Amino acid sequence: MVEPGDSVVVLERETGFPILRNLLDGARYGRPDFTPYFKALEEHDGCYEMVYIFTDDGFGIAIFIPKQPSIDADLLAICAKYAVLATESVTELGLS
Repeated sequence: MVEPGDSVVVLERETGFPILRNLLDGARYGRPDFTPYFKALEEHDGCYEMVYIFTDDGFGIAIFIPKQPSIDADLLAICAKYAVLATESVTELGLS
């Protein structure tokens, strides 16, 4: 879970991979040729859920990003641009 005040740099260091840059071609968020690397990005009532899958057997991580003004602006911007509306609420998933 991303905490208020966490920077993308810290998040990338903790996860070990780029969030605002495509892992394959290096394109950064904001460039016209940028394509997100995450597998899924869903919008829930109070947060976004960003999912990365790293292996064919399904190993990956989910990052929950609260919709709060104290969250990194670039992280919220990429979420707002690419997220699709979730079909289940965070409460139904047992995450609230």
